[in-house]
Amino acid sequence: MANNFVEVKVEEGVLRGREEQSDGLKSVTFYSFEGIPFAKPPIGELRFKEPQPLEPWNGVKDALEGGPACPQNMMGSVYGDEDCLYLNVFTPEHPDEISALKPVFFSVHGGGFCGGDGRREVWTPDYFIDHDVVFVACNYRVGALGFLSLQNDEVSGNAGLKDVIQALRWTQWNIKQFGGDPDHVTVMGMSAGGAAVEFLLLSEMSRGLFKHAICQSGSSLNPWACNRNPKQLAVQLAETLGYVGNTADDKALVDFLRDRPAFDIVDKQLDLISLQERMLVCAFTFAPCIEKKGKGEKFITCSPQDILQGGHFIKVPVIIGCTTNEGSVMFTPILDLELINKNAEFIIPPHVNVPKNKREDVAREIMQFYFGDKPVTMENIDPLVDLIADVAFNTGIHQATYLLADNSPHPVYSYRFSKKRENSFLEDLLRKSFPDLKLKGAAHGADAEFIFKFNVPNVVTFKEHTDDEKKYVQALTTIITTFGKTGNPNSDSFPGWKPTLTSDPQYLELGDDIKMIPGHLYAERIQFWNNVYDKYARIF
Repeated sequence: MANNFVEVKVEEGVLRGREEQSDGLKSVTFYSFEGIPFAKPPIGELRFKEPQPLEPWNGVKDALEGGPACPQNMMGSVYGDEDCLYLNVFTPEHPDEISALKPVFFSVHGGGFCGGDGRREVWTPDYFIDHDVVFVACNYRVGALGFLSLQNDEVSGNAGLKDVIQALRWTQWNIKQFGGDPDHVTVMGMSAGGAAVEFLLLSEMSRGLFKHAICQSGSSLNPWACNRNPKQLAVQLAETLGYVGNTADDKALVDFLRDRPAFDIVDKQLDLISLQERMLVCAFTFAPCIEKKGKGEKFITCSPQDILQGGHFIKVPVIIGCTTNEGSVMFTPILDLELINKNAEFIIPPHVNVPKNKREDVAREIMQFYFGDKPVTMENIDPLVDLIADVAFNTGIHQATYLLADNSPHPVYSYRFSKKRENSFLEDLLRKSFPDLKLKGAAHGADAEFIFKFNVPNVVTFKEHTDDEKKYVQALTTIITTFGKTGNPNSDSFPGWKPTLTSDPQYLELGDDIKMIPGHLYAERIQFWNNVYDKYARIF
């Protein structure tokens, strides 16, 4: 094997990857294939459309470095390329020497449906390779380019989620060639990736594409995860970009949007969202939507709530949960505490339909429940962090957990993650805007810091785990990979995680100690919001 290169034949042609040594808790030989195209570039007339099958190629295609991110605006700069539908495969099996098919972990990245990508530097395979499994990570279109909808058959919406479906289909067709078992695929994701995984459970397009699911810190029922007025949002974007035509003329509208530079679209889309939605709900404008019934494959045509309540979802074993401090995502430069103190009604989530004559009373009720008689200050910030956690994450995750559990014959395993890293890059990132910040619990995404070795150029440099943290990495990745292998996270080394049900609620506390806790997570806080939603219907 000259130069440590290795080749594999897939449906579309031959790929060239390389042999490497992992940098996990062990040093294991594995084979990397990066920047594998799984669909045609979604450019020109294919912008906003569902992904199209890839044409075969002649000769050998290099799969030696990852493909570009899809266009996005993260950390204040626009970057990426519309030709972005690529995935990475990492396998412990030499393609010419496959001894037995391995379980496959398929990672869906987070980023609020407006950013992120499947790059290796972030979604590192090393800890998975330690456990003798195949690891796959894909890009999908984000923001308006991935989730704009005109509510018609030409631009029905959810192109980004359909990209994930296409990548999963590619995995089904090809993963055997890498030593992966297409009948043992586990989909997993964090934040918007967790919500995306739950959306996969809700779509008939997903049937047969995976066997287990892991939803970390994200649910289809979170208010940022589903656009309520996608056509209106598309029109607003076009007008922001200079469209002056008939807004009822869908063809003229989409022609105009397809003619705009991708970076202009990305740059303008954040202008369409209110400060309240960004600060309180953690929303980023474009997200999945309920598609209008019509021709072609539709991702979902009913609300996530209705699909879950009716039990009309893909029934597989599920792990789902949150961290102790999901509200940490609020710490961005847009945070304005004085705005809340001056106008208490700002605290009413925009997805709750409170009549005008009731808004003052509801705002007072929310403020009293979380803050008592104290003002909102940085010294008294924890109640606001809890409020945002409950509104943006916890309530939806809790509701989805029990709808999944009570309507499926398969187990649903609930957890809360509370383990903190000594050198958490997430907290370091937050302190760039808030130098004196002290978080009381594990930040949003903290569990991923014990699964991946995050490196984001010019943003985050991974700091090695301490010896104590390495023991936790071993424990957590063993739980996860055991689940992927068997559909049950328990093993001889960890026998104690029981599934949850409404009739027998319980969750696993993943902290310094790992133990089962009886009862509902955040029971009083969740019940508060359930009462609010019962009085004032959520808007979907």
